[in-house]
Amino acid sequence: MESVLVLESVSKESNKPVFMSLNGKTHSEEAMNLQNDLVGIVHRKLAKKYKPTKKLGNAVGAMLADLLRAKAMEPPRRCFRTKDAVTFNRQGDEVPGFPTIGYYPFIDAFNGLLATGYIDTIPGVRPSAKEGVTAPATELWATPKLLELAALYGVFLADYERHFISKPRPSHVRQPITLRAGSERCRRKKIKGALLPLDKADPRVIALSAPVQRLNAFFAAVDIGNAEHGGFCRGFNLGDTTGAGLDKGGRLYSIGGGYQAMDRRKRPFITLNGSRTVEIDILSCPLLSGPSTMTVWIKE
Repeated sequence: MESVLVLESVSKESNKPVFMSLNGKTHSEEAMNLQNDLVGIVHRKLAKKYKPTKKLGNAVGAMLADLLRAKAMEPPRRCFRTKDAVTFNRQGDEVPGFPTIGYYPFIDAFNGLLATGYIDTIPGVRPSAKEGVTAPATELWATPKLLELAALYGVFLADYERHFISKPRPSHVRQPITLRAGSERCRRKKIKGALLPLDKADPRVIALSAPVQRLNAFFAAVDIGNAEHGGFCRGFNLGDTTGAGLDKGGRLYSIGGGYQAMDRRKRPFITLNGSRTVEIDILSCPLLSGPSTMTVWIKE
């Protein structure tokens, strides 16, 4: 008898920017050589008096992993990241072998890559933790110049997973439940609602968090092939609507976009512990809150 495990995935393709988590690093010799070259380029451009630090190298490597991961998506994406120093203290627990990227090394890497034409940027905004407030969040992406340099070192987007690795998936996430105000539109652009405060000690929040954390604990030990997944959170996006709050909505999201941001054509190649997956459409499901597609693990 087949056992079926379900992963939710958004039904339509999107070219929305993906979060620059800074949780990846170079893995292959080719990618490490590319990182070292970029560190030297950045260091010379910034005209620093001291020698390049290991922290700068880690920051360049983490940015490189996120930038090329976004470019390898179909369609190619941009990254986004706020440059607020406070956000660099919220990267999660330390994992051996995966350095936490500090604010100042990131700013040096960012400024150096921008000044040398390896990244390009536009200003943007994202919801702030304060109710009704937005915060600046720069959108950034790898330029053709960076892709050409990567190719010279043998680092190609088609082989992304060979060249970069990410932190192991967490068994628990810090915010399994999020509550937002309703989204708004600025001209043709849809802007997510601001994050609203949640009392983590509230029995309702605890009860809603428990099944999400059980999913995270389970999938932390699952080998997910040909896809990214940084853990689940459940987002309620009608927090300022009377009668909604935590009673309506509650879609499961793969943190940072993950496999949900993949091109539909690549989803059939996702594997879980080496087993193939099949995608099915779900037209109505209370948990999913609307039309969605789902990736189903069929263990034979």
